[in-house]
Amino acid sequence: IGTYGQEVTLDFDTGSSETWVSPPCSAWAPYPEYEDLCRLLGTYVPEQSSTAVEADCPSSWIMYGSGSVFIKYYTDTIHGWYNSPQLTDVQFGLATDATNMPSGIFGAAYGGAYNQDYPSIIDEMYNQSLIASKDFSVALGSVGEEDGTIVFGGIDLAKFSGPLHEYEISHQLPKTIDGYYRYWVNISSIGVTEPDSCVTVPLTPKGFSERFLPDTGTSLTYMPSYVFNSILKVFPDANMTYEFGYVVSCSHRERKGTIDYTFPDGFTVHVPYSEFIFVIPPGPSNGPVETCIIGAVPTDELFILGDTFLRSVYSVFSQDHHKIYFGNYKDCGTHVVPSRGLKNKGLKGDCP
Repeated sequence: IGTYGQEVTLDFDTGSSETWVSPPCSAWAPYPEYEDLCRLLGTYVPEQSSTAVEADCPSSWIMYGSGSVFIKYYTDTIHGWYNSPQLTDVQFGLATDATNMPSGIFGAAYGGAYNQDYPSIIDEMYNQSLIASKDFSVALGSVGEEDGTIVFGGIDLAKFSGPLHEYEISHQLPKTIDGYYRYWVNISSIGVTEPDSCVTVPLTPKGFSERFLPDTGTSLTYMPSYVFNSILKVFPDANMTYEFGYVVSCSHRERKGTIDYTFPDGFTVHVPYSEFIFVIPPGPSNGPVETCIIGAVPTDELFILGDTFLRSVYSVFSQDHHKIYFGNYKDCGTHVVPSRGLKNKGLKGDCP
């Protein structure tokens, strides 16, 4: 960011629209590993950029599921997409105070005219002709892979197998409940296929249809409480803890079962236990060994498809057409094509 290219690393978040940088790392002083992570992710100092301008608009306080941040707005140049042209006069936030937020956020939800009164970074990519359509695609990568892939304005055909399945974004929640325009998608069934079984046992009743938000900024999947309670029965050793939630033996990751999510067209995403079980690495705050927990949270409010679901799919978000596409994630190289003009529905990936 800025004249001398101050480098920052952000959490890519399809659940929020605001982009902001540089939470105060000193807030993490009691937890040295998180303070070190915060500093490793980089800091933006507007006084060190000759193109930085403090925006003439009020500061904002933003609440997240796990924390909050107070930001003041600046405009500056942004560049760094693998020799792509820089974006100029882009508005974003600089954190002046934050709670439980070790990294900044790249907001990938709908921006201007929907959730905020200024263009998002994706809006600016389109407005400044960096991309030809306000589409982006995401492959988080499996637990065993170090990197994921984000393509703005395109699709990587070598990151999925079989066809892409198309879904209209569901109707939005009333403003009295949420007030945010989101990428809601309907799910018609959740089930489980236990190890050594070929039969998926449904955990939802016939006629089930609920909105879920595919949210790259949320680690776990938030699902109806009764579905979660049924999944717990598959992991009889699950032990509720205050620190981590439901802890289970890490050996479950070696078992061949799946948690199964079915969409209205019949497409089912089979999430392996190895992806559904969330691993907390060892550390001063986490203990001397890795901890494995159930990769879901019971709720009776907003349902979210977090990373424990999204690692098993290739996702395409189309703001232009208000659609989402899912395919079975698989990595067989790189083959990026522009998404504009493609008939994404039924588009097949390169991977066998």
